[in-house]
Amino acid sequence: MVKLIETCEEKNYSSGAHILEKGSQDKFVFFIITGTVKIVLEIAEKHCEIELNTLEEGEFFGEMALLENTCRSATVKATQDCTVLKVEGEEFREIISKHADIKFKILSRLSKRVRNANNKIVGLQAGNLYDYFYDFNIELNTLQAAREASLIVFEQINSRATEVISSAARNHQYTKYVLSICTVLCTIIIAGFSWLGIKEYSDIRSIIDNAKGDIEKQTQEIDLLMEKINNDAKIVTQYKEKIKTIPDLQKAVNTQTLQDFYTALDTNINKAEIFYKNLPENEISVALNQLEEKAILQHKKPEDYTSLFYSILEHTKSVKNKARLYYLLLSHAVLIEKWNFKSQSFDDVFEQFQDFVDSNNNKRIKLDIADIVQVFSNQPDSQQIYFKQINDVIPSAWRASSPQTLKAD
Repeated sequence: MVKLIETCEEKNYSSGAHILEKGSQDKFVFFIITGTVKIVLEIAEKHCEIELNTLEEGEFFGEMALLENTCRSATVKATQDCTVLKVEGEEFREIISKHADIKFKILSRLSKRVRNANNKIVGLQAGNLYDYFYDFNIELNTLQAAREASLIVFEQINSRATEVISSAARNHQYTKYVLSICTVLCTIIIAGFSWLGIKEYSDIRSIIDNAKGDIEKQTQEIDLLMEKINNDAKIVTQYKEKIKTIPDLQKAVNTQTLQDFYTALDTNINKAEIFYKNLPENEISVALNQLEEKAILQHKKPEDYTSLFYSILEHTKSVKNKARLYYLLLSHAVLIEKWNFKSQSFDDVFEQFQDFVDSNNNKRIKLDIADIVQVFSNQPDSQQIYFKQINDVIPSAWRASSPQTLKAD
């Protein structure tokens, strides 16, 4: 240890100064004498940084690059004026190889630091995932609105185009009919003038030929107009077929979001909360079927889903879904014996449930509670007492099946 003290160097850094840079190749370990530092992961393309850990007096940093023999994986900044001891990597490695107790303490602190960093990164990923779904939903809703507007415009254009085409076709036929009559009349008139020997015959023929040319020109213009209208109608029809695919896209997104929600119930409840927020109201009832299975109906003791139930309850607007969520949340809380969640107590939410039922007693709601009643019939009396209070709040008109009798009075 004396050798270590002799070889180390004391360094002072002002607040905001960079002590280590990500990607650097040095192999020093630093011990904090005074002040605090933060370990950050800088993301250049997004012009931001993720704070992984904050270290205080008595802690150390820089050991990971030494132990893994790699370049620095993060940047270390002073968050206030600080003094550190800079130790040569090889000297530090020699010390921990000879002293198992020091190695154990270092590994213990390193494990805690990695866990904190992992939690922050997972939280950031979840937040980015929510932003992605939120932005995607906005874009999808915009497309849906554009689809509905386009359908209205299409119907108007289609109706007008049909009217114009029909009118043009009628005019076209009428023009040809008039032209044919004019041609016959002109021929008769010319023949008559020729027979009578009138001198102005050549002038009259010229006038008639010019009129005939004008009529043919108008006929050609009508043909071109009809061709353009037909082409425009084809384009509108193609566009209509494309916008018809938007509901299919919405359905595919909802199906994938439900699947991701189911998977997250087993792996990461925080992510499950992100996925349900991107479900439309009519799909939330489908998601609740799976959540009810996981939180209450399965035979083994469930995980704690109270936070997820409460978040969905705050999010949903459907009266039926709210009624079901109150019932599931309170029943689940009794089953795992959790009496406080978020900023609310069990009694607070129970009172809200009673007020909700009183306000919506006349609504046509059906709750299938038989399976949940069966689960609680096998639970201890203390849980059955609480569950019976929850069950008694539900009006008989809301029950999709006959309630079973609980042992507790």
